[in-house]
Amino acid sequence: MNAETKNSLKEKPTQTMSSSSSSPSFSSAFGNSSNPPQVKRRGRPLGSYKKFPEFTAPMVRAYYRSKMPRFRWTPELHHCFLHAVQTLGGIERAKPKMILDLMNVAEITVSHVKSHLQVTLIYPW
Repeated sequence: MNAETKNSLKEKPTQTMSSSSSSPSFSSAFGNSSNPPQVKRRGRPLGSYKKFPEFTAPMVRAYYRSKMPRFRWTPELHHCFLHAVQTLGGIERAKPKMILDLMNVAEITVSHVKSHLQVTLIYPW
């Protein structure tokens, strides 16, 4: 560093904040105050649901409760289910329709057997 640079560094006044000084305004920091900087957003523009009808909010389907009461698997029905599954060669080979035919119970549907088969696969009794 030469002598001139050292002198110029020493001569710079220091700025202190006083209560009377104000912070820089938006217009002095960013230029024209009527055009604030634009922030890039991802996704749809704000208010696009109102402007564009193709961006309508998704409709929520109404809750529908079945008229039939919930089916409960009793221990006797589960034992009959397990016997049918073992007869057919195990849980990997047994199909819901074949299990239903072997169980021969009137109030059970294929969807009941499918659901119980999935539960039995996940949580073996």
